[in-house]
Amino acid sequence: QFIRILEYLKVNEPTSMLLATGMVLSLFLQTLDAQKKSMAMPGDLLSLFSSYVDFRSKEMDLDLDSFLAQNRLHYESFRKQLHKRTGLSPHQFFLAHKLSLAKQQLANSPNSVERIAEGLGFSSSTYFSRLFRARTGQSPQGFRKGAGFM
Repeated sequence: QFIRILEYLKVNEPTSMLLATGMVLSLFLQTLDAQKKSMAMPGDLLSLFSSYVDFRSKEMDLDLDSFLAQNRLHYESFRKQLHKRTGLSPHQFFLAHKLSLAKQQLANSPNSVERIAEGLGFSSSTYFSRLFRARTGQSPQGFRKGAGFM
C-alpha cells in the first residue's frame, strides 16, 4: 500500500492526493484499532501474571516492576486491566493468592500458623493473623478448626 500511496503522490493531482490521503488515513485507523486490541488484557496475560504471583508467593513482596519490565507493560494500564478483570489491584491479587495458599495449608498441614506465615513470606505471624482475620472474618486457628484439622 505504501508504494501505491507514493505513486499517487508523484502524480500531484487533486484526485490522486485525495486517494493517497484516504489510504494513509485507512492505515492510521488500522494501526489504532490494532493498538486498541493489544491493550485489552488477554487471558494469557492474566495467566502469566498468576504464574508470576505463584512463583513469588513465598516472597515478602511482589516485585511488580520486574514483571512489568519483562513484559513491557506500563503500571497504570496493567493495573486498570487487572482491576477490570479481577476487581483487585496487583498487590491485592498477590495477597489474595497468598491467603488462598495459607487456607490450603491450614486445612491440610500440621504446620503451625507461625511456620505457614513464615513460609509464605509474611513479615510476622501477627501481621499474617491480622490480615487473615480482616480478609476472611476468622483467625487462622479458627479457620483450621472449621476445616476439621487439629
